[in-house]
Amino acid sequence: MMLLGLTAAVIAAFCWAVSAALYKKGAANVSPITANVLRSTPALATLAVIGLFLNVYPLTYLLTLSDMWLILGSSLFAFVIGDVLYFISLQRIGISRATPLTAIYPIFVVVLQFVFLHEVVHALMILAAFSAVIGVILLGSQLDSSISVDSKVAQRALWLGAAAALATAISWSISIIMLSEVLETAHLILVAILRLVIALVVLTPLALGTKKGRDGFRISRRAWWILGAGGIIALAAGYIAFTVGLLLAGTTPATILSSLTPLFAAIIGWRGLQEKVGWRTLAGIIACVLGIMLTAIAVSLV
Repeated sequence: MMLLGLTAAVIAAFCWAVSAALYKKGAANVSPITANVLRSTPALATLAVIGLFLNVYPLTYLLTLSDMWLILGSSLFAFVIGDVLYFISLQRIGISRATPLTAIYPIFVVVLQFVFLHEVVHALMILAAFSAVIGVILLGSQLDSSISVDSKVAQRALWLGAAAALATAISWSISIIMLSEVLETAHLILVAILRLVIALVVLTPLALGTKKGRDGFRISRRAWWILGAGGIIALAAGYIAFTVGLLLAGTTPATILSSLTPLFAAIIGWRGLQEKVGWRTLAGIIACVLGIMLTAIAVSLV
């Protein structure tokens, strides 16, 4: 079961790598809030159908007030705050810079678990987190160099995008801690549905409240399909894989392995887009694989 959980976390990382590329294409001229609404709606519809087949809706009555607060907080930190900042970073600094920076969230998860939950964290798990982070930073530094930073305006945009990416990592880490807590008692599909409902209730009025937000709904049908596909891959398939990882492998191992999204982004770019592979890419891949191995060893020792 542990191996299945670790595998699920890696699958989640792959799903998020694919969806990030789709977001970059589909949300190029859309406000971050509107893009979030457009990709979340198909994902919610998909999860709602799954929930219908699994008959999870009667379980809503079993949720406690504490569960609802955790679901609310997890939704706000994941989708309303974290993902909006993520879209901002994608638009300002590109997928290859934004993805590695946001992927350092395992460090914050480990810190939060130690400080607030007083959980014992194996030393190898900390080494695994740092190895994975070093890997994704190396991968990101080697990829997309299409963004010019010569002018002061471009430099300011780069710094703002980087700040948004780091804030995303912090927000996601808080959400993950809340999510792992509520999944101890609530069904993962029901939690997913409620989180997206809350996100859409908050984000839709915000998107409709500005002209740029309303204009975002007038994108081409192709952009709709791209964003929708990205949402289903990330918020339905990726979420299910990640939560299975949380339940079977534990919060820290699953979080570390799920942060390997830039590794898959590099492989996709190399194999699918014929991008050049430099020494930083190779070093980054080695560091990421080392993180996976250290995680597996640490799990076996716990």
